[in-house]
Amino acid sequence: MIKDRYAQKFLEYKDIVEVEYSANYMDSDLLIHITKDRGGIHFVCYMVELPRLSVGSYGNNYYFSLKLNGTVSNQNGKIIYQYEKPISYQFSADRLKEFDLKPFNLHDMFPLIPGDYKFSVLIRNETSKEFTSLEAYLTIPADDAMIRMSSLLLGYKASLEELKEKRLKPFHLGSYLISCQPNQTFLNTDNLVVAFQIHYLNPEVADKTALKFTIFKNNEEFRTLTKNIREYPDTLNFLQEFPLHYFSPAHYIIQVSLMENNMEFISQKKEFAITALTSIPRPWVHSRILPEIESPYYSYILGVQFTNSGFYKKARTYLEMALEKQPGSADYSLALARIYRDLREYKKAKSILLPFAAQPEPAYEVLLLLGQTHLNLGEFDRIIIILDKVISLYGLNTKVLNMIGESYFRISNSEGALKAWEKSLEINPDQ
Repeated sequence: MIKDRYAQKFLEYKDIVEVEYSANYMDSDLLIHITKDRGGIHFVCYMVELPRLSVGSYGNNYYFSLKLNGTVSNQNGKIIYQYEKPISYQFSADRLKEFDLKPFNLHDMFPLIPGDYKFSVLIRNETSKEFTSLEAYLTIPADDAMIRMSSLLLGYKASLEELKEKRLKPFHLGSYLISCQPNQTFLNTDNLVVAFQIHYLNPEVADKTALKFTIFKNNEEFRTLTKNIREYPDTLNFLQEFPLHYFSPAHYIIQVSLMENNMEFISQKKEFAITALTSIPRPWVHSRILPEIESPYYSYILGVQFTNSGFYKKARTYLEMALEKQPGSADYSLALARIYRDLREYKKAKSILLPFAAQPEPAYEVLLLLGQTHLNLGEFDRIIIILDKVISLYGLNTKVLNMIGESYFRISNSEGALKAWEKSLEINPDQ
């Protein structure tokens, strides 16, 4: 049989997948769970599972090298966030058999602003020249203070794990790390772990509020458990376990309902299956650990996402917050300067950029943005100095030459403007 999925995926990602990967498509599966921090930031937690992972060897050691690309685009197809991460790992020969027998799970997470999105993830195995890609649609709700229940996360184990320095880890809810897999299949020797969040739960009506867990087997009610909200130690992160030793192999649905005065208020459902097998190969996991929630990293990422979505005032708030926490950061400063430019706060943009422009070898983006700022402020003589520095460090291009030409033209130096624009047209006559 001819498998054409690799061709479809290669055509979709041909701009970033080299041709030597074209016929080497890896099967994979995706699980996504969206959580919300107590401070109000939503995080997209996801895992990509590969049934097998090709590795390379040298001597008695083995290794793999992956490259992960993630893209989030809005309903109009505009990219609002993208990232690339290298992932490398080395191990000894005595662990090779263990890795051969187990699937590989890659866990990651990132913050995301409210909206409806398409999320795409591409993984390239640079060791074996294989690639895989997955897509999903996401909805991040607006922070309107309405009571909500997150989707259900079903796992086969919950491990008590306190992260150092309050750092963040995918599929870590409250104090527990939830071990799970995309196929949602369990043994009857497992415990079914049901984890979820409830946002804006009113503690004043806790005595009247309960959680009702209903498990359906082949669409018929199989088991029900009801517990008062006060029986749970955390009012945001909830976890309930069900021993499966009396569950026979079948297809099941679990529904979790928030009940108030014995009336269902909100609910979520999830399907799962019990297998007749005596064992399931559980994965070995590579998981990303993120900084603590107070880190300026999150304010910066959210600021960039608001910028790309066109919400410049919200972006300014988050980027100012990031720079306040980490003064002197080149990335944060440049992102905030762009926002000040877009909001026509040119003097603020200039004050941020000047210290970086005074460095021995300033970045091209800094010099170009400072040149645009001088142009908007009418400081034409300063533009020429800055852009001459751009040319000496980075060479000629039409963007710089056009800006030089406009600056000369504004100060009535027609000769200088003519030379700059003629040179620009010489480089690209189709302007």
